Amino acid sequence: MGPTNYLLERLRDGDFSDCTLVCRGRKFNLHRVICSQSPVMHEELSEVESHPHVLNADNFEVVSIQRLVDYLYDGDYDPAVPVEKSAGFPEKRSDSVISENTRVHLEMSIVADHFKLPGLAKIASERVGHMLENYWRPHLFCDILLDFAKYSADRNMRDMILEMAVRKMPELAKEPKFEELKEIGPLGHKLLCQMASPLKAIKKQRGN
Repeated sequence: MGPTNYLLERLRDGDFSDCTLVCRGRKFNLHRVICSQSPVMHEELSEVESHPHVLNADNFEVVSIQRLVDYLYDGDYDPAVPVEKSAGFPEKRSDSVISENTRVHLEMSIVADHFKLPGLAKIASERVGHMLENYWRPHLFCDILLDFAKYSADRNMRDMILEMAVRKMPELAKEPKFEELKEIGPLGHKLLCQMASPLKAIKKQRGN
C-alpha cells in the first residue's frame, strides 16, 4: 500500500478526526483539511470556536450525506441501487429502479449546490444524463423534470435536460404527464418556448 492510499484509509477510518458532521443524529468524524474543499464548510469551520468542530446537515437525508463524505474523501460516490442483469443483455432496469437511481443523482446535485462543490455537481449531472439517455421512459423523464424544477438549481443539468427534451419531443408530445410542465414556473416556460417549433411541426403532421 502506497503512502497516499495508506493516508486516505486512515482518514476514512476517522483517525485523527478534528471535526464532526452531524445529520439527523448520525455523526461523521471527518477532517477539516478534507472538508475545506467545500467553501461552505470552510467558512463554517473558520467561524466555529468549539473543539472538535461540529457542522450540521440535518436538511439532507443521511444517505445523501454519506455519499457527500464518500465524494470528499474518494472523489466519487456510489448510488448503491441494484441492477438486474440478464444473459445476452447488458442491463435491465425496472421503472422504479431507474426512477430511484436518477433521483439519487438529482439529490446529489442539490447537495453539491448547497456545499458549492462543482466537481460533485458535474458527476451528478453526467449520471442523470446517462440514466435518462440509456433508460429512456417519457413518463419518468417528466417526473424527473418536475422534481428538478422544484429542487435543483444546477444550470448544467438544466441545460442538459432541456436539450434532451427538445430532442425527444416527438415522444414527449404523446405523454399525458407532459401537460404538467406548464405548472413548473420559469423552467417550464423556457422549456415550452424552446419546444414551440418542434411541437408545432408535430401537430401539423397530425393534422391538428
